[in-house]
Amino acid sequence: MTCVQLLDFCTTWRKGVRRVWDLPYTTHRYLLPLLGRCLPVLNEICRRSMNFIITCLSHTSSLVKYIAHHSIRFGLNFSLVGRNVLYCSRRYGFDVYDVLTNNTRFSSDTIHSRARSEVTEAQLHEADFFA
Repeated sequence: MTCVQLLDFCTTWRKGVRRVWDLPYTTHRYLLPLLGRCLPVLNEICRRSMNFIITCLSHTSSLVKYIAHHSIRFGLNFSLVGRNVLYCSRRYGFDVYDVLTNNTRFSSDTIHSRARSEVTEAQLHEADFFA
């Protein structure tokens, strides 16, 4: 999936949520995760992707471990795993190669913190008003 396709997916997801919850189509996108008490869809996809990659890097199977390491170390721009790690590292501010050594600052809390920092107090109050 390319970045454009990912962003299109996020847009489609938001439209679907508005429709299912019977919200006006003009409802701001930042309100949807607040109303649903969840992460924005892009952050959720990144969280799940990184959790999967970290699980592969520490897998009991040496083959799974090797493929994950190779995809990051040598295929950063050419493999799906490598591109996902690169995208997430830029988005959440951790070093790509620290993922290989389990020395990364990445965790699910990193993504939750980022999502919280993107919302202002006024937006939180607005979401509480609608909830």
